[in-house]
Amino acid sequence: MFKDTLTFRTFAWRVTAAHMLTYFVVGFIAFMVFDYRTLYATTELRHLMRSTDSAWVAAGPALQVVRGLLFAAVLWPLRERLLGGPQGGLTLFGLMVGLASLDQPGQRQDPWRECCSPRCLQAFTWWVYRR
Repeated sequence: MFKDTLTFRTFAWRVTAAHMLTYFVVGFIAFMVFDYRTLYATTELRHLMRSTDSAWVAAGPALQVVRGLLFAAVLWPLRERLLGGPQGGLTLFGLMVGLASLDQPGQRQDPWRECCSPRCLQAFTWWVYRR
């Protein structure tokens, strides 16, 4: 399964594409389901978050290219483990769950909710996309 000819450029393209696609789709669904426009305008979040009309919010998905490249750089040394065996997706899932639980800046209510977080969905999307 693992190809010795895999270049960092190809790997980075796949990881970045999977990250951007997942970020956009899950973000759009969350935007619609949770009605961010109203939530950010009428609750205390208005002091913490930019308005959804902000140009920075609109640029968010495009700026994820940088984050996708960072993911690719971090995952590059693990590529043989992730791409070489049948449990590569499980390894990536565990890595994303572990890192996602360390990444939360606020208090955690339920640490097991991370199993369905966008990061884990992103890991599975990337794992399926690589085949």
